[in-house]
Amino acid sequence: MRGNVTTPTVETALRRARLLIGGVWVDGTDVMPVSDKFSGRPIGVADRASREQVDAAVAAAQRSFESSRLDAQERYAILRKTGELIERRRAELAATITAEAGFPIADAQNEVTRAIQTFLISA
Repeated sequence: MRGNVTTPTVETALRRARLLIGGVWVDGTDVMPVSDKFSGRPIGVADRASREQVDAAVAAAQRSFESSRLDAQERYAILRKTGELIERRRAELAATITAEAGFPIADAQNEVTRAIQTFLISA
């Protein structure tokens, strides 16, 4: 490590990543810890899905895909708004990526930028 390198932190209470199945947030069968890759300190928990929950999520996604018929303007509005929401939380998302995945902050910032670009270009 060169010089005084500081690790960005996610300054919030422990977060819980629940399951979104068919548009409804549900609890998994249990949770697994998510730790900061640099310090090892806990930063959140993620729900684990049962086999049945995975099957339900796949079925819900398939139904959604089959029934989704957005016109171009609706699709544009959703993708554009998604890019804007990511942009608003750019610093927080980059810090989270660094903490969860151990990416250097510059790489995490690039990941967030790519995500924003993907949504805006796809719009």
